[in-house]
Amino acid sequence: MVSGKKMLSLKDLYIGEAAEVVFLDSRENQDKRLRDMGLREGVIIELVSYDSLINKKAVLKINETILALGIELIENIRVRPIKPWYNFYREKAFHDTLTGCLNRNAAFLILAAEYEKAMSNKIPLSVILIDIDDFKKINDTHGHTFGDYVLQQLGGLLRKNLRRTDMVFRWGGEEFLIVMRGLTVGESYIVAERLKNSVYFIELPDCGKGFLKISAGVDGVPPYVNLDELLERVDKALYAAKSRGKNQVCTFFWRKYSEAM
Repeated sequence: MVSGKKMLSLKDLYIGEAAEVVFLDSRENQDKRLRDMGLREGVIIELVSYDSLINKKAVLKINETILALGIELIENIRVRPIKPWYNFYREKAFHDTLTGCLNRNAAFLILAAEYEKAMSNKIPLSVILIDIDDFKKINDTHGHTFGDYVLQQLGGLLRKNLRRTDMVFRWGGEEFLIVMRGLTVGESYIVAERLKNSVYFIELPDCGKGFLKISAGVDGVPPYVNLDELLERVDKALYAAKSRGKNQVCTFFWRKYSEAM
């Protein structure tokens, strides 16, 4: 066991991320079984896929060997990332300097990769598109420096309140895109509602709490559509949330069904 180093579970790794096995938990007498599979302290593994909903297994690569583990074994393995995927893209300057989030260029690269993995492995992938309500009015009334501060505060809140494997991108202007692997649209809708409510507690100079509000659109696969259509649908879901009075969360199908009523 390595002291002073944060250990993670396999489920906390990004797809494609490499990590060192640090500790095998023997509380359930599974350590011998894991060692027989080739897993032991110091071994470098790569997370190929993680599916907790359908197949209930993780697929690892050890050197050139592919290893599938049942979900019951996942919590018995503690790892230390070698170089987190998120940091790799930050080092490649794919991040927004104002908010600290990944930028739109990184969004297209990462979303395309996650989409292909979701389609290949038939696992859920959701996206949330967030827009600050009345941001132009905020800039016009309080100035662009204040507006920049608002963007920084929201970016920080989004990153703080999501899973390590969720990715937050500044999509453009006052819009943020969140990519969530392994979550259905319904589950991501709940996350978006929680984020919307959390924004209330952002305290801004001379405005206090409750001043900032956001709207959000949510969509995902399945049902399976191509990536361009997925982005178009989440944009329409956001537009529906705006049209309904702002400070709301809508999914694409909620928007579609409500328009038909």
